[in-house]
Amino acid sequence: MVKIGGTGGVAHRRKYSSNVDLLYPMYVINAQDFINLPCPIPCHQELLEQGMLVEWKYEFEQLTTYVSHEWLDNNHPDPENKHIAELKELMLRMRDGKVATVQMHYAQQAAYPGSPGITNEVGKDEMRSLYRGYIWFDYISMPQTHYDPSAREDQIKAIRSIPAYISYSDMMIALTPSCSHSTTGTKDLRTWRNRGWCNLEFQARMLSRHEGCPVMVVQAGVATPYLTYAYDSYKMVCCDAEYSVEENRDVVNDVVKTIIDKKLSQMRVTGEDKIVYRYLFVMRKEMTGGKSVFGDKDAMEPYDISDKMCYINMCKIKERKIAESGWTRLRFAVIGREEECVIEYLKAKDLTQEELESPFTKDFPFCYGVRGQTILHSAMMYSSPSIIKRLLDAGADPRAKCKTNGAYALHYACQRSKVDNVKYWLERFPETDLNEVEKLNGSTCLNWCVLFGRGKAGLEIAKLLIEKGSDVNHVNSNGMSTLGCATFGDDSNPEMIQLLIDNGADLNYRLNPTTRYWKTIYGTMNFARRCGSQSRIVQHVSQNPQMTPLNIAAREGNAAAAAVLLKAGADAGIGNHLKIKPREMSEMYGPFPAFVDELKKMGN
Repeated sequence: MVKIGGTGGVAHRRKYSSNVDLLYPMYVINAQDFINLPCPIPCHQELLEQGMLVEWKYEFEQLTTYVSHEWLDNNHPDPENKHIAELKELMLRMRDGKVATVQMHYAQQAAYPGSPGITNEVGKDEMRSLYRGYIWFDYISMPQTHYDPSAREDQIKAIRSIPAYISYSDMMIALTPSCSHSTTGTKDLRTWRNRGWCNLEFQARMLSRHEGCPVMVVQAGVATPYLTYAYDSYKMVCCDAEYSVEENRDVVNDVVKTIIDKKLSQMRVTGEDKIVYRYLFVMRKEMTGGKSVFGDKDAMEPYDISDKMCYINMCKIKERKIAESGWTRLRFAVIGREEECVIEYLKAKDLTQEELESPFTKDFPFCYGVRGQTILHSAMMYSSPSIIKRLLDAGADPRAKCKTNGAYALHYACQRSKVDNVKYWLERFPETDLNEVEKLNGSTCLNWCVLFGRGKAGLEIAKLLIEKGSDVNHVNSNGMSTLGCATFGDDSNPEMIQLLIDNGADLNYRLNPTTRYWKTIYGTMNFARRCGSQSRIVQHVSQNPQMTPLNIAAREGNAAAAAVLLKAGADAGIGNHLKIKPREMSEMYGPFPAFVDELKKMGN
């Protein structure tokens, strides 16, 4: 179980002090005072004048919650109190002990079984502790220029202090109920994940000193939240995110650079995990908009171009041990898109086929590494067509499968929404069978694309795969159709769902496992449910048989997905194998009022 805030009071705070400087004080509000705020809530300066805010100190024993959310108006975060009302409802339920034990999202439990932190959960007593603590909320805690235009300098300082605020906080909440923005449409978990500022907050949490780095996702005040961890961050790269003011992209990227550079400095001092250290080192380019750490004069500790080989290399003993796990110098160079290093390593006369492939020997969740992934798999996930070409020309096996799940390299490019890599692969291998499946779930590349794909890039890949012959009605071995995969995620893309429907996807296909393995899994989960198991993964997976895409969207509380499905004619009267229909499913796993509203609009 996650011990929020840990133990030891002041000592704990200092142990987990931030990697980033606090340039503007961390102002928080007592959670009970927050609940009593009027609508619309006053801004930072107003609450300071009223004496409602407290400057956070190390000595505080109460827990602090950082709230991440999207604004619902251009001039006020929540003029109609939509998000705030949901948060207040949750806080009151925490106080009364009505929030059940909060567990990690079941899909993450299934993806990384046995990995550190996977079984973590937050109990009722700890939830009550959050209610008795403090809240950090941007509009309340940071200077607002609409109230005082001269506050811009302090506002910038506060923005650059966001990583410190997050590091000092004991819990981070992603407040993502489905609500309408005054001008730009629906805001929900999907749009939160695509929002640049929210990406910054999530990356800062991932790179903070909190072990496990849990983020509590709140989709409705009356629903049970769940925890998500750093494994989601591949979807949340700040430089690729959306900004209402484009100039903010550079501001956020600069903050991310500072976070990474400070984290690397700290890891060098403490001697933390060398694999994670080098992964962050080479990933700085992708995470900060294309700038390599080498030769960046703005880096916290600038590196000269001649240092590339030095920093990717390691002392011989440690290098041998790390390389045996699959993290070779070549893989680090590939992930970092350092083509000069790749060329140099591929020229080595003693490079063997085994070294060229170097599959991982175990899972590396923080780095999205799965046992059996080869260097070519990593290249398709992270690198560029030119580096992929060099690996293939050197003899890398294009038919290599990941030993854990049997996925091909193209699967991973689709998972990471690497449009250029997918295009290059299909040009080089035009005869690729796009309906070939990985062995774990029997999923095609299109299945992975609609399940994991990000934003416009994911949509572009899906269109390309369909044009090239991917089956939009493929059913994988656990019984889920492609459309079911598109609604399975808690942040499903409505445009992706519409694309599948436009290309003939079966709206009402009922999930039906096709292999003995998955039939056994569902049978076991149903037995555990009947025996009273409260595990999130048991409660979810046991419901799967006979679920339609609309049932799946109901369980995830995905109102935007439901709107597309219902408009296209999805039948809201079909239940799963337990005869639970979409509306009841939504009530069971939420309740999710926004989802129910979509049903009502269509007369259900």
